[in-house]
Amino acid sequence: MNAENQQRFESMLNDLNSTQKESVLSDDNTLQILAGPGSGKTKVLTCRVAYFVIKKQIQPRNIVVVTFTNKAAAEMKKRLEGLIGAKQTEELMIGTFHAICCRILRQHASSVQLDSNFTMADNDMSKQILARLRKDRTVNINEFTRKTMQLGAIWGLISKAKNKGETCAVYAKLYGKDFKTKDIATLYVAYERELKKLNLVDFDNLLIKACELLQQKRFVLSHIKAILVDEYQDTNIVQYNLIKLMFSQDNRKCLTIVGDPDQSIYGFRSAEPQNFIKMQKEYSNTGVINMEQNYRSTSTILNAALHVISHDKSRIEKSLHTDNPIGKPILKIQTSDESAQAQFVAMEIKKIIDGSKGMVGYKDFAVLMRMNATSQQFEQCFRANKIPFTIVGGDRFFNRVEVKDILAYIRFAYNPKDTQSFTRIINVPKRGVGDVNLQKIIAKNDTDGTDLLDTILDIGMGNARTFNRFIKESMLELGSIIQRTKTMIDNDESIPDIIKYILGATKYFAYLQQNYFADHEARWGNVGELISIAQQSRLNESDVIDISSDDSDDDGASTSTIKREDDTTGTESTARSAKFADFIVKSADTGTESVPKLTVSEFLEYCDLCSDQKELEDAEGGKVVIATLHASKGLEWPCVFIATCNEDVIPHKMSDSVDEECRLLYVGMTRSKFLLYCLSPRERISWGGTVQEPPSHFLNNMDKSLFNRKPHEWDNSMRLMLGKTIGREVVDETFSELPKKRPSDGDIDPIDSKKQRCE
Repeated sequence: MNAENQQRFESMLNDLNSTQKESVLSDDNTLQILAGPGSGKTKVLTCRVAYFVIKKQIQPRNIVVVTFTNKAAAEMKKRLEGLIGAKQTEELMIGTFHAICCRILRQHASSVQLDSNFTMADNDMSKQILARLRKDRTVNINEFTRKTMQLGAIWGLISKAKNKGETCAVYAKLYGKDFKTKDIATLYVAYERELKKLNLVDFDNLLIKACELLQQKRFVLSHIKAILVDEYQDTNIVQYNLIKLMFSQDNRKCLTIVGDPDQSIYGFRSAEPQNFIKMQKEYSNTGVINMEQNYRSTSTILNAALHVISHDKSRIEKSLHTDNPIGKPILKIQTSDESAQAQFVAMEIKKIIDGSKGMVGYKDFAVLMRMNATSQQFEQCFRANKIPFTIVGGDRFFNRVEVKDILAYIRFAYNPKDTQSFTRIINVPKRGVGDVNLQKIIAKNDTDGTDLLDTILDIGMGNARTFNRFIKESMLELGSIIQRTKTMIDNDESIPDIIKYILGATKYFAYLQQNYFADHEARWGNVGELISIAQQSRLNESDVIDISSDDSDDDGASTSTIKREDDTTGTESTARSAKFADFIVKSADTGTESVPKLTVSEFLEYCDLCSDQKELEDAEGGKVVIATLHASKGLEWPCVFIATCNEDVIPHKMSDSVDEECRLLYVGMTRSKFLLYCLSPRERISWGGTVQEPPSHFLNNMDKSLFNRKPHEWDNSMRLMLGKTIGREVVDETFSELPKKRPSDGDIDPIDSKKQRCE
């Protein structure tokens, strides 16, 4: 390791506080770093990786770093390139659980009865498979399950079982005879059989198959010497076992986990905050370091958040402190109803922007809520008040119909066993193949025992008498497109060229014009964005993975959020769109692509494992963020409004854990740097009726010094306070009017220069 890297590492060490430095340099073989919000955990985790490489002389290829988001992985890579260099960083095995498992399984697929060219089934595809199996009369289930039980509920039970490590065989043995669960067991077995037949792996199976591989082939990760895991509070049973299998292969390995039990808010995904205690029991010499200094928020916000989290009596005791300013009290505001709540927020946003003299803009605000449905009032109000906004976690890029269409073509060409992708593209564009003929094609394929591509080409060549001339011509046309696409894949042609070929061969722009005329331009723009993603030589992994979301609507709006009057995304003229379409078609055969090529498997894995970050990019460009409390985790803003902090909303009346609801509100509060509003409508519309609910009991009995009930007034001292807190220059000619006296307790002390230690 060169002297320059040594010097950069030492410089970063000197920039850490004593607890952060202790965490980086710890010699504990197993180490827990309990890092509170805004305590600099990303910097510490990054620095510890560099410590292993520079000081412990561990080769980067022998280090695994597990993150819970691709955005976090990308951020760590960027920082590590500055510490150990781009070449060394590239050798690290760094990524999400799912990305790392996918990488390992590709190399050892046959050991766990997979083909190496497997593709992934997203949640929509999994539900489609279950829907088909539920209709299949050869699957022995009762009529209630077949006709009445919600598909999402069936899928949820199967996914929950997988997150507990229960394979279909284990689940059938445990619950196959119980009247309430025997049908789920039957469908679970049939579903797994169908995945294998289609050469598909769902997200949960990536982890289960990786565990199976490590149990059977203990040498697979024997070269790994250090394992680091971020966001440990979000791990479930399977992920805990996966880490254990990675670690147990060699006693000389070092295991470091970073997390915050107070931010464990994913119980619905089977996250186990007790994994901290479990680890300490299983590894008796585990060191524990509490990182409690916060660099994000004012001390008033932290104290208010600590009041809320104190309602969780089961928590591991941990505090927070900061050298940041005291700041202004948080605001507990009651409005008459939800409409008034939205109007208050709109007016307050404009007031703050005006009062700050432009120091903050729309991108510095977030409206957070417990339930997605709450957003409707804000969308309507913000449109009326000309406030630009974006919904994070709404209609994600890779869930958009046009993106899924093009990816389905590539998937089917790459994996001709993928019946789900074939079913999607069969009538894109329209080919007149109805359900009857579709089932006949699939049945013929089952009889032939060949790849589905061979079957449709066989039909297209006229070798199947049961199909009419029109169907044969359609199958010949589709088969030719897929065959050409497959040849391009086999010849390692660039992904952009493959996409351009598919767009030209299918006349996809014309298809969008005919079927989605109202927003075909925006949809075509999304296809262009897909090409841009494919064109990058190194994909920027830049989003929160949200693999358990089942809110996607295949026929939903194609823009990054619900279509808005003030949203200009993708609204270029039809003429410009047509020119772009012409360029795409013409450039398909030019071979002008000169960027280093990605493989199809890398590209599809990226699309499968990454959720879209477009919403946050929109926000950074100047839009208010509307998001759920769950989606806000890991993010921060100068000003945060938490909407509908009412009893029965948070804590939600349907929640299985009041403690987790408490942690959820705590997470939302600690997203704010300077101004925090907790809003409670007196009346709320629920299921068509009006309900009256008091404010959440989590906010009761708070020290009166921590909150106000009237909005703050803006003056020079307020602007100075804001600038010092969020680290921005106060551009205001009225500084000469600043009061000479020392700020009162409601104001702030000068900010400490150590602010730079924040994440």
